[in-house]
Amino acid sequence: MMTIHVVLVNPPYPPACYQHPPSLPLGLAYLSAVLREDGVEVNVLDAQALRLNNKQIEDKIAEIKPDIVGVK
Repeated sequence: MMTIHVVLVNPPYPPACYQHPPSLPLGLAYLSAVLREDGVEVNVLDAQALRLNNKQIEDKIAEIKPDIVGVK
């Protein structure tokens, strides 16, 4: 059986938007937990906490090579 690999992304704040301290993206955490219980390999990219821009997110996704990408 083939393992599915998913990347879930919490995108960065828009540049002109007020940027409060990042908080745990609970929705992505819950979804990640359910997927893992079903045998799916999951990576979560929290661009707000890691201060990643769109290009850096694209690079990380290209490096991981997932089957599916989900964006909050």
